Amino acid sequence: PVPSENTINISSLKEIKEIKIYDILGKIILTLKGYDINSFSVNSLKPGVYLVKLFSEDSSENHRIIKK
Repeated sequence: PVPSENTINISSLKEIKEIKIYDILGKIILTLKGYDINSFSVNSLKPGVYLVKLFSEDSSENHRIIKK
């Protein structure tokens, strides 16, 4: 994953309906819900590695991000 300081952009063939961000221990840090979410701010996160779970209508994907 590429480190980010401000914003994470999402490119997906499916509409993202919900995003959950977890810390390294598995605790939910942030939940975003909406219609076709394609970016989100990481300004409020402390530097570190996070797991991002993207939810579409019929599936989910896991990704890691690094906050600088």
